[in-house]
Amino acid sequence: MDADLINAFLAASKNVIEQTTGKTVRRKGLNLTNSIKPTFDVVINFGITGGLKGKVVYAMSTEASLKLASAMAMGMQFQSLDDQIARSAIAELGNMITGNAMTLLSMMDKRADISPPTLVTGKNLKLLVDGVPALAVELVIDDIGELDMVVQIT
Repeated sequence: MDADLINAFLAASKNVIEQTTGKTVRRKGLNLTNSIKPTFDVVINFGITGGLKGKVVYAMSTEASLKLASAMAMGMQFQSLDDQIARSAIAELGNMITGNAMTLLSMMDKRADISPPTLVTGKNLKLLVDGVPALAVELVIDDIGELDMVVQIT
């Protein structure tokens, strides 16, 4: 995978999360993968089309997603993802990260479009990533938890 691709997503995720939550983001790990951690029960999926093709997936625990939504909503507390505002905030966070990454890539003449986000929740989720291996980046957000970002773009 082209280093420019993953660097754009790393920069976008750090900038967007820190700006929208006020929390510090650190990279914990980076590895090739064919699946999302089954321990995470919230997944946001984006398709990438155009000059670049593939998908980007963000995965986290329900607890982390509720804390993220709360931080984005200036401290408003959410009890579950049954709350439309919480779901919308989490999907929008993925949208903002992916959109910002696409903007960074377009400045390098790498153009693509993104699909609307698909938010999936449930216990024991396992999302397989077909085709070329994907690059999984484990991020840690202070006071919130882990967010895995899986990028599979060619």
